[in-house]
Amino acid sequence: MFNLDINNRKDLQIDDFKFLQAFKEPGQPVFFRITQDSTRSFGKNENCIMMDTEEEYGFMRIVFKRYQNKGCGIFFVVNNGGQKGKDITSISAHFGDADFGKEIMGTDENGKEIVRYRTQDEIEKYKRNFLIQLQQFQLEVSVIVETKNGFHFYWLLEKDNQDLNAFKLIQKAIIQKFNTDQSIVDLNRILRIPNYLHLKNPSNPFKIKCIKFDPTLRYTQREIADILKCDLSKVENQIIEDYKENYGERNILKEKIPVFQGITDKVITNEQNGREFYNLDEIISYLRRQNMIEVLGIKVEPNTPFRCIFHDDHRPSAVIANNKGIYKYFCNSPLCICHNQNGLDLIDIVSKEKSIPFIEAVTHLCNKFSIEMPEVRWRKSQEKKYAQNFNSLQDNSGLKRYTSLNKIIRWGIRVLTEINQIGMDNITSEKFNFNGENVFFFPIGF
Repeated sequence: MFNLDINNRKDLQIDDFKFLQAFKEPGQPVFFRITQDSTRSFGKNENCIMMDTEEEYGFMRIVFKRYQNKGCGIFFVVNNGGQKGKDITSISAHFGDADFGKEIMGTDENGKEIVRYRTQDEIEKYKRNFLIQLQQFQLEVSVIVETKNGFHFYWLLEKDNQDLNAFKLIQKAIIQKFNTDQSIVDLNRILRIPNYLHLKNPSNPFKIKCIKFDPTLRYTQREIADILKCDLSKVENQIIEDYKENYGERNILKEKIPVFQGITDKVITNEQNGREFYNLDEIISYLRRQNMIEVLGIKVEPNTPFRCIFHDDHRPSAVIANNKGIYKYFCNSPLCICHNQNGLDLIDIVSKEKSIPFIEAVTHLCNKFSIEMPEVRWRKSQEKKYAQNFNSLQDNSGLKRYTSLNKIIRWGIRVLTEINQIGMDNITSEKFNFNGENVFFFPIGF
């Protein structure tokens, strides 16, 4: 049990930058949501990079104040990675939202909920009873933020051993234990930041305040789950349930596909041998139209879900789509390097898997497909010309025949040879040419 005067809940006046530091690493992006409190009619996304100092966050405070003057509430995405659920890459905490502002009385003839709004005295009574329940819980919460009608409460997590797939299961256990907001199960859930006003009723604003703050209290998901009697062996069932909810019933492959070992070498066909591409766009278009299923060595039909080859997949979370001849790889797991709403083409996959820039991924695939890049072909033609120049400069037969000419220019042979070598060492790009010849620059000192 932690010490907290439930009848006189003092604002600890925790600086909001310090508050966010409990959830984020230095340099880690914090994603904010600014929403009209009275109508919830619009939302605005703001993004701030957490730095080691408050200099950048000072600008965000100016932004928040401007939107507060327009009646907006200030929220942040608790977990890490982005504004959308598919973008979340790690979990900062498990948490709940206790809201005692209204009571559901039933439904009308149209199935619409009948709501009674509680008085401030009633809300205060519910707040006190809830804090007693929270104090008696075996696992002490790390942070409590008081809102106008209730509390946001958090168990901060250790940095390692987080399972995104277990998040919803544990959140449901928290909801069941404390009878709190049932919608607080999404990875990208937003909650209010302390020190800013709740403005649903602009004539009666409420300052969001932090009443408990101990960022040293951190737990593993296993510790939280065990106290809540949450069976994490059901994680796979939850994954399948989410999958069916998002994608419906689909056939799955029972065969376990091995983890990706790299692009198969069996990609060279007679069609590619000897083919020339005249610009980079032609090559990119060609690569995107190659049969990704064959290139990746997967035994699956297009548009049929299978177990992803890029992570240890316990469900059919991946699919390769063929849209008008362009192949794209989709994976529904946020843990996967191929998790992208728009899907990844063959070039994107190589870029992700090898952690190399896009153009280097194109070059890698060109080597696999025995495709000569236009720039490479142009470079070879220029190198050939420089080699011919070098051979001509080293050929003294003409100078021996014209002794007078030899006396005039023989001193310059060495200079011309050096210039030729500089040119060969500085072949840049076909874009930098004059009448089709390589252009290079070097200083001349006098």
